[in-house]
Amino acid sequence: MKNIYSLLVALLFMGTAAQAQNFRYVKDMFTDAQITVESDITYGTNIDFLTSDLDNPANIGRDIIEIKTALATGQPIPSKYYNPKDSTTDLKVTDIKYDIYYPDGAADSETNRPVMVYLHTGNFLPPCLNGSPLGLKTDEVAKALCMAMARKGYVAVSADYRLGWNPISDFEPVRKGTLLNAVYRAVQDAKQCIRVVKKEGKGTNKYGIDPNRIFIAGEGTGAYVALAVNALDKYEEITYDRFLNPVNGKPYIDTLNVGNVEGFGGTLNLYAPNGETADISACINLGGAMPDTNWMESDDAPYIAFQCVRDPFAPFDVGIVIVPTNGQSVLEVHGANRFIDRANRMGINDALYSDTINDAVSNVARSRYGQTYVYIYPAPRNKMTVNTNSENLFPVVIPLGASIFNNTAQPWQFWDTASPLAKCLVPPTNVTSDMAARQSNPNASPEVGALWVDTITSYVCPRLANLYGFVGVEDTQLNERARIFPNPTEGKVNVELAGTVIESINVLDINGRVVHSTSSNRTSSLELDLSTLRTGIYILEIRSEDGTAFKKLSLK
Repeated sequence: MKNIYSLLVALLFMGTAAQAQNFRYVKDMFTDAQITVESDITYGTNIDFLTSDLDNPANIGRDIIEIKTALATGQPIPSKYYNPKDSTTDLKVTDIKYDIYYPDGAADSETNRPVMVYLHTGNFLPPCLNGSPLGLKTDEVAKALCMAMARKGYVAVSADYRLGWNPISDFEPVRKGTLLNAVYRAVQDAKQCIRVVKKEGKGTNKYGIDPNRIFIAGEGTGAYVALAVNALDKYEEITYDRFLNPVNGKPYIDTLNVGNVEGFGGTLNLYAPNGETADISACINLGGAMPDTNWMESDDAPYIAFQCVRDPFAPFDVGIVIVPTNGQSVLEVHGANRFIDRANRMGINDALYSDTINDAVSNVARSRYGQTYVYIYPAPRNKMTVNTNSENLFPVVIPLGASIFNNTAQPWQFWDTASPLAKCLVPPTNVTSDMAARQSNPNASPEVGALWVDTITSYVCPRLANLYGFVGVEDTQLNERARIFPNPTEGKVNVELAGTVIESINVLDINGRVVHSTSSNRTSSLELDLSTLRTGIYILEIRSEDGTAFKKLSLK
């Protein structure tokens, strides 16, 4: 939080004003009470590699024949295959589900809304086993981001995907191979989800979906999957030398076993075509990386990215993926500093027209392009430079941590510290998942998470509006309509905002910390008493129906 606002404050001091675009899909159009959430909608059923025992080929063959025979004859899959504790089967299946967020019919009559398919984090393992309280479609940041997009008029789908790999093997090809297969299966799941959502939009369309405007977003592990959904589309791309098992020289991913990249075919795969494609219109990355930028082609959907410059787990430029729970290396990947530059140079991102966007959050991002920062490793790898050609990338700069793995990786993450998932122990340690997650995110809280969600949507939504050709009326700068007096003040200050009502005001110190908050009961003017604050310079963040204005205040 400090870093976003400290630079924002600096920009404000130099006279940069925040602008608000006053139209649907950019600003909030609905309240939380006007958003409907439907949970646990099954979008696919497939083999569960997390709970299946794959060591006995004869048993696997027996089980898959019974499962596929049931599907072919229109019968339900026997319940024993859903029960991990049932020892009569080696293969297990799982129903894969999503939650959907959308403005309710009483509040909104729109029937062609863009859709965000969102993929959570989790290191392809369940919470606690993955070293954190996170890893579900109901993660707090998942709910917050989906609600934020729905308030702006989008439909948001928060989807689970299949888990399972071996991060603790001492043999690197096992770690690498099982991770690549986990990503591959999750890509198949995500594409299945997209096809099902698209089919719904062309069918009953209960949720007011525009099937031609579906975009994918992922956070952490889900961001790796989202990037692969966009870029991985050919068998040859999983046969590059770096994706071959050195033990046998064959690809780690056996498509005869797990199916093709669209999720069809393969012995241990149950998906079938439904008549729809899994094409997307945009890809949003929150803290992930791409296994290989050579996957990228000119017909990819545009890319937008947030990534920490000093992320120790997902390299900002090029580096090795590190397992959060044990620090083991897995696979070289390419971070946002590489793939956004490539997307811009290839013309993939031209449709975003981001050079026409001149808001405060975008200008914060642009101020970091070309900058060099002290990096997390010793010399000669002790510097990291953000590419100058990085439009559509928000480089997140968090102060250098005390050690490599104390550097912040996902500052938008937060969780309920009182929940059972936060209190569970990370095996084989006596450390709770809350404590483990805070090593690389010490400032996690609902307040910081809300600020990041607001920052993410403020950066992403104008670009999506340009991509989709949404036309609206750009508001005049709210700063010109806002008035604070007296300024300087010894404590009491009057705030007025012409032409709209004030919803709330946050007072920020020069480090970006919220030191005072108030709501206005929807009036256009109010008086603040800041006499308990120290003397100095503050920023008033004045939120209204038309957007947010920022005003500098001197307290003497």
